Amino acid sequence: MAAAHREQLSPRQQDALITDGANLTLGPVFSGAQAAFIFLGTGVVLYILRLIALRISASEAGISEMQ
Repeated sequence: MAAAHREQLSPRQQDALITDGANLTLGPVFSGAQAAFIFLGTGVVLYILRLIALRISASEAGISEMQ
């Protein structure tokens, strides 16, 4: 409604309307970036845990072969 009657808004109200539009546009972008960082961070942690598990199992296999 307010966007249709901009001439009735004060300069301060027009600035608020522009800011609100920018927040509505950029909000999902920031949320998506945050989700991507969480996803990538979880992937890196799981990859590191996998490498640690492989090294432990490889060292245990080497120990059992020596006995």
